[in-house]
Amino acid sequence: MVTGHPTRCCTNFGTRDPIVSYCRFGECDVYAHRSHRGYECCGCSITGGTVTVGSPEALVVHLHRHIANGDDVPRNALEKLEMEFGPEEPFGQSRTESATEATMNVMSGAFIAWLITVWVLPLWGHTYLPHEAIEITALYASVAWVRSYLWRRFFNG
Repeated sequence: MVTGHPTRCCTNFGTRDPIVSYCRFGECDVYAHRSHRGYECCGCSITGGTVTVGSPEALVVHLHRHIANGDDVPRNALEKLEMEFGPEEPFGQSRTESATEATMNVMSGAFIAWLITVWVLPLWGHTYLPHEAIEITALYASVAWVRSYLWRRFFNG
């Protein structure tokens, strides 16, 4: 086990934010917690200092580096962090996120559809003026957006 204690830089002195500790020296070989700066590994044996990351996922990755180096990291510390991840995408999207995804999906598809309408359909004898191609593409894109958004919301519960 690593001996030592986290330094003053690893605490929330002067703030009202409580430290949420996932594991501490004395219980294992690492001291990992959440602070007002993010997620921290204090007295890190890998870097020789404090590692601060912005997400619980990043701290889990860091703790797996400790495990690979032979450090004792309790499984319950990893489980506590993994519970903070929240639902993984695409599940758990908000309505705005679903609408944004549907819009990006349809906009990229609409451009391809317009190219097909203008350049490919004439190979089969169907010719359209540019404004007609835009109208046809807009109709199909609108239907595609509604379809994409409704399916996304259906599968998000």
